[in-house]
Amino acid sequence: MTPKPKAFPETPYRRHVQLPKLLPLWPEELDDETPEGAAKIVGKLRRALIAERRRGRSRAWSYDINRHMALLDALEAETAALKARVRTRLTAPPSPR
Repeated sequence: MTPKPKAFPETPYRRHVQLPKLLPLWPEELDDETPEGAAKIVGKLRRALIAERRRGRSRAWSYDINRHMALLDALEAETAALKARVRTRLTAPPSPR
């Protein structure tokens, strides 16, 4: 799969900088690095993206293409991070009891 061309140079995704601008999150939610916490954030991003798409399709005055693109980038980065966390958890050796 070839990467999508971007109009502007890509800046690295920084969770603690970009997510608070997109979603109302508590600091504890931002700091949660567990797969469960990441899954909650991915769910919130998906819901926000659905709402933004709905605004775009209905030509609402509140639709923002920049927010839409930022939500897509954040969802892509968070989904990749979630997959990596799950993969790490599955391949990690069991802890001794």
